[in-house]
Amino acid sequence: MNQNPMDLSVGVCQKIHQEQEKYVPYPEAEPFLNSLKEKGHTIVIASHRQKKAFEPTRNWLRKNNLPFDKVHLSYDKTVLFDSVDYIIDDSPLVIKKACLEGIPVAALRKPWNAMLNIPLHENLLEIKLNGHK
Repeated sequence: MNQNPMDLSVGVCQKIHQEQEKYVPYPEAEPFLNSLKEKGHTIVIASHRQKKAFEPTRNWLRKNNLPFDKVHLSYDKTVLFDSVDYIIDDSPLVIKKACLEGIPVAALRKPWNAMLNIPLHENLLEIKLNGHK
């Protein structure tokens, strides 16, 4: 029996999210997030994950000294749009909706969002250096 490739992809992502503590963050994540905190920003880490990944995600953030004020896990990150001033994401759907709603966006370049018609950044420090936050 052949499995749907999308089902396989979702299963792999869910397994990675449950075992996230094994992985390291982007090298520039800690200084980037610290600079946002120093400027008085509230940091909401929003991720398209199952609710059962909450503890592993929060533990991973703490283990890697990544500052945050709140963790939000949901299949629709756009529910947070009413309470944010800025979006940093790599999801084409989230980026497009934020742009349509007039929310400033910084997007990390990924193969799945290369078609977007906005500036894409190679890393978080590039976002910081280009004056986005």
